[in-house]
Amino acid sequence: MPEKKIKNFKEVKLTLLENFINSSTDVYVLYDENLNLLDINKSGIKLTGKNKKNIIGKHITKIFKNVELTERYKVYKKVLKTGKTTVLEGSLGYKPTEHDYFNIHVFKVDKGIGIIARDISENKKIEKKIIEEKQKLELILNSTSGITYYSTIDQNGNKKVEFMSPKTKELLGIEVNKYLKIAQTPQIKNYFHPDDFLEIVKKNQQLLKDKKPLSMVYRFKKPGIKNYIWLEETVVPKKIGNKLAIFGISRDVTNEVMDKQKIKYNEEKYRNLFERNLAGVFRTNIKTGEILDCNDSFAKIFQFKSKKELIGKNAAKLLYFTNAEREKYVKDLRKKKQLINYKLRHKTKNNREVWILANVNIVSDANYPNTEIIEGTLTNITQIVELERKAAKTLIVEETNKVLQNEVRKRVETEKKLLQQQQYTNSIINSSLDIICASDKNNKIIEFNKAAQIVFGYSEKEVIGKPATMLYANKKERERVKNSLKTNKFFTGEVINKRKNGETFVSYLSGSLLYNEKKVQIGAMGVSRDITELKAAEEQLKNSLERNKAIVNALPDIIFRINREFVFLDVLTNNEDLLAFPKEIFLGKKITDFFPICFVKKSKECIKKALQNQNNIIHEYSLNTPKKNGYFEARYAKINNNEVLVVIRDITETKLAEQELKNSLAEKEILLKEIHHRVKNNLQVISSILNLQSSFIKDFSTINILKESQNRIKSMAFIHESLYQNKDFSNVNFSDYVSNLCNTLFYTYNTSDDFVKLKLEISPIKLSIDNAIPCGLIINELVSNALKYAFPNNRKGELAIRVFFHKNQLRIEVEDNGIGFPENLNFRNTDSLGLQLVITLVEQLNAEIELISKEGCKFAVKMNTEPNTK
Repeated sequence: MPEKKIKNFKEVKLTLLENFINSSTDVYVLYDENLNLLDINKSGIKLTGKNKKNIIGKHITKIFKNVELTERYKVYKKVLKTGKTTVLEGSLGYKPTEHDYFNIHVFKVDKGIGIIARDISENKKIEKKIIEEKQKLELILNSTSGITYYSTIDQNGNKKVEFMSPKTKELLGIEVNKYLKIAQTPQIKNYFHPDDFLEIVKKNQQLLKDKKPLSMVYRFKKPGIKNYIWLEETVVPKKIGNKLAIFGISRDVTNEVMDKQKIKYNEEKYRNLFERNLAGVFRTNIKTGEILDCNDSFAKIFQFKSKKELIGKNAAKLLYFTNAEREKYVKDLRKKKQLINYKLRHKTKNNREVWILANVNIVSDANYPNTEIIEGTLTNITQIVELERKAAKTLIVEETNKVLQNEVRKRVETEKKLLQQQQYTNSIINSSLDIICASDKNNKIIEFNKAAQIVFGYSEKEVIGKPATMLYANKKERERVKNSLKTNKFFTGEVINKRKNGETFVSYLSGSLLYNEKKVQIGAMGVSRDITELKAAEEQLKNSLERNKAIVNALPDIIFRINREFVFLDVLTNNEDLLAFPKEIFLGKKITDFFPICFVKKSKECIKKALQNQNNIIHEYSLNTPKKNGYFEARYAKINNNEVLVVIRDITETKLAEQELKNSLAEKEILLKEIHHRVKNNLQVISSILNLQSSFIKDFSTINILKESQNRIKSMAFIHESLYQNKDFSNVNFSDYVSNLCNTLFYTYNTSDDFVKLKLEISPIKLSIDNAIPCGLIINELVSNALKYAFPNNRKGELAIRVFFHKNQLRIEVEDNGIGFPENLNFRNTDSLGLQLVITLVEQLNAEIELISKEGCKFAVKMNTEPNTK
């Protein structure tokens, strides 16, 4: 091969090697036999933070203080002596921080040494974190009281258990290897309770289908033990590659299950006795009259819809007509300590009279220290009292009839006395608020009082002598009353009557047969009351209860009613899976009895804010319960000055979706950073190829063209380098970019600070990549043009680059105080590729460019765009 070609080939190889070393992210350093610095690549210079010219040729001890005391210095000396390549890990001494950790190769080069170092700081951090996480996992597995296992399921449904913790033997009574073998055979079915095995299979199928975490409690037959033990298993699926990974934890909850069943049974037993009792059961504060607790039967006695309207209210003010009535009742109770079948008058919600029979005594309660409590039951005897009154009236009527019959029979009394007696009887009947109607033995109406006339709409003349069937809605109703009178001699119950205008209504009738002194039936008499309003009220109450129940059942939330002392007053939910305990357990207990301190503190703050009429109190939190681990949202709203409504909703799926979105975004950021990195590397390769090509070209003008092309490529590469080095992939830090670009151009054109001073006046501005690349190319061309032509023959001067915003316009100014732009030359129409490119890019940006050539040359570019200084 000719000697000239061999020389060129060697030059090409050296150029390629130089470009490779300078573009590498690894650190390359070369020392002579005396450890004086011969060369260092760009990555090494970047780490030192120093100017390469200032450290080349200096001894290592002049570059690094106390380096002779370090391990790497000893290695350098040893390699110089022995010539044996050595590998070590540690700091290079440039940036002594926790992030300064390298894999260092030291080798003999001629008489000196070469160093290649690769940054492994991130690898070390990851390695350290993996070790820490492994130690934590081992600690957790060794300290947990349950079984931890991990298995995988491939695409064909084949299941393989990868790991089971040592607790298997202790908890299940079976060695791990033996259990794994049994688990793959039908024999495993014998270890589970028959009622639970199918449910376990069903849940495992659900797990494979939904791929969502689930928890189950089942019974397991431990060898050598007669009874089953209860196990709680929490299973979490996760997709790993082409397999589904199952992470599970099982623990013995036999005692917990047994205790919960006993507690639930006793509580349900007591609560059922309390709530389902037909009599009104209650507890009140004897001193203040506050109703501490009661059942719905108690509330209905006083015409309230439910106990919710009464608990916490003052019975002394709400249920008594006068204070004297309650004071007498309390006085009698204090005297006897217990009252049995105590008859007492009360007031209903609608201020109506209600009579009750009370069986009460005085008790104490640890939940209410130093407080006397009245506890007992009430029975509504209003109807009995009314019947007693009606019976008295009936008795009067019967006695009157006897007197009349005696008068008629004896015919001794005078007509005047008979008339007076009749008037007396009629006044009694007509003064009654109830309907009184009598008929003779032929069922003809003979008595129809004023109350009856008002209710039915008939006058007395319109009904007297008419059949009593006209007062009933239909024959069926009349026959029902007639048959009861015939069989039982009396009738008591509801009947449907008909008014004069055809309207029907429901009344409560008490009827009986009338006899003379010879026990011969002479007719029938009835006393009744219109109960239409009462029936409508009952129907309205029933509909209201059904509506409220439907609303609660439709909600997927938990609804708590809590007072200002943070005590649970009520719990409503149709989704008891969200409750850690049966809802009956919460009643009367405080939030501190169930929840961790961190949640309680925040919840108390929210309750206080809600009671201060602050709306939209929302509290998000995570909570681990025996039934579920997840995220929840609590909303607090004021009911009254003493109570707050708390609505809790499960937002676990929403939170998990947010986390998945964040993970996806992070992956896309990494991908975008890698794209910009690769684009930058590709542009550098193109630049290196142009540089290599220029070494084969002798024509100076061609070399300049290639150099200008390299500069343009570098200006675009800087953009992508700025993007992948920052978290913001849509905007470029233009101020840093312009500074780096100008310094590179000065270096490319061998322009010394001694001749041309670079003056940068750049505001902190960020531009989108669509604007940054053309603006960077414009600055590249204008600065290159100034360095080439403005300062001939080493003329001294100043080159100023300004980038700033003014009135929503981006201003770019490149100004020099050189020889100026030729007057006879139109910069918009020249043969210069650089200026043609500038004009094209300005038009592409819809911008304006202006040339000012007085004392030197100034190009000013104006572009309409919004500033972005974030």
